[in-house]
Amino acid sequence: MTSANAAARHDLYRFIHKGLRAALFDSVRALGLLDADDAGERERVLDRAERLLALLAAHVKHEDDFVHRAIEARQPGGAQHTAGDHREQFETLQALRAEIDAVRRAVPAERQLRLHRLYRHFALLAAENLEHMNVEETHNNELLWSLYSDDELDALHDRLLAASEPHMKVEAIGWIAEALNPHELAALLGDMRRKLPAPALAGVLGLMRERLTPQRWTRLAQTLGEVAEAQPA
Repeated sequence: MTSANAAARHDLYRFIHKGLRAALFDSVRALGLLDADDAGERERVLDRAERLLALLAAHVKHEDDFVHRAIEARQPGGAQHTAGDHREQFETLQALRAEIDAVRRAVPAERQLRLHRLYRHFALLAAENLEHMNVEETHNNELLWSLYSDDELDALHDRLLAASEPHMKVEAIGWIAEALNPHELAALLGDMRRKLPAPALAGVLGLMRERLTPQRWTRLAQTLGEVAEAQPA
């Protein structure tokens, strides 16, 4: 499939993976900068890291339950590689939760050492996920595009979202807002306009506005206007 044809297909991974990359980069940087002796900052950064682990676990489960199942339904064995990665990732996430708890419980003399260990392991988590997500965005997408129409993939995505816990949706939307460019955000919001009731859409816009700089919010509003003007009457 040419890159032009691929760009026109429904990509289940693109937006959420950009959000997860942003969250991973943020946690690695924050853990590296963290003053281990500042109790307030320590709890804030560790809490954020824990929320990321929860988001990754939910994401992996949804891919297993919906995306991998869809691939296997029409090409048995097609999702075997990334499904194996997911089993290993669950173990990694559990180990990192234990490391976060160890930093919290550490006596001052041990805290910096444990924090640096956690920082290195979060960097490895980011590295492993970057490679894993690239495989999904190439190999798995090629399979999905060969096995399903865009309408079927859109319906699959809607079922996945419907099964997501509300607090996980909030966490994901925040990172997606920070990670997407204005045209991607406009495309996402255009899809939501068609599918969400007005109060739910207003809630999403509120969440996004909290995470966007004033400049990015203004540019998004401009892009939404440009998209609306380009729509046929």
